[in-house]
Amino acid sequence: MKDSTLIRICILGSVAGIISLYFLSFMIVPVDAGAGEVGQDLVGRRVRLSGTVNSLEVHRNGHMFFEIEDSTGSVDVVIWEDRAEQLSLSGTDLSRIRDGAELAVTGDVERYRGRIQVVV
Repeated sequence: MKDSTLIRICILGSVAGIISLYFLSFMIVPVDAGAGEVGQDLVGRRVRLSGTVNSLEVHRNGHMFFEIEDSTGSVDVVIWEDRAEQLSLSGTDLSRIRDGAELAVTGDVERYRGRIQVVV
């Protein structure tokens, strides 16, 4: 097989793969869950939850740590500094996140030091 034919096949395969990944990314739908329902079985999945903000801590670097609580329980939530900056630039008012505020978040469920948390 000629080198030029092999290169064309590789390029076509790469383009087809990128296009497939682009359309598959729209099929990833977050799981609606209560705060108390977020557990080990959802690690690695994207979830959408809402509830009341408790125990808000804003690190000097801009990281935000808090708990979301609803009628099913509570779960730790983290917004890293770079994501907080992206949210601010997109028009999200992060100053509205305070203890007692009602909030809806979407994030990935991870385990950190044995605890389950949602990373926005």
